[in-house]
Amino acid sequence: MANLQKVVAALKVDIAEIWPPSWNAEAGIALTGLKEVDRINWFRMREVYLRSNAESLCLVLSHSDSLRFLGWINLSDSERYALKNRLTSASSRLQEDGWQVFRRAGKSSVLTLCLKNAVVPHYLAGLIDCYLVLWQVSREF
Repeated sequence: MANLQKVVAALKVDIAEIWPPSWNAEAGIALTGLKEVDRINWFRMREVYLRSNAESLCLVLSHSDSLRFLGWINLSDSERYALKNRLTSASSRLQEDGWQVFRRAGKSSVLTLCLKNAVVPHYLAGLIDCYLVLWQVSREF
């Protein structure tokens, strides 16, 4: 990170200008719903993913009539489909499939962070709660 900061400072650019604009799908990384200026939230998601040793992670926005995946890491299409079905099911039992779910409800929407087979110590759960608030505010849900 120190070297990266030196490079960015030497180039006199913002980190978002030199970071890849779209994430490598082969690495299982996708940010289809996040705005270009919302790069800081990608780093927050990545931090949670790394600190929790999760197999996969996804950020989902749901309204009463829709559900949209905002970003995910190492989540296959089949897993995303299964997770969507589970999240829209009234009797969803995600924990049985190894998923941990963190939610932040807004006026008309719910922001959900799902982690598969993760280790979430108390401090990280608190950080996730803070990030959900920041994501909710910054994304103007």
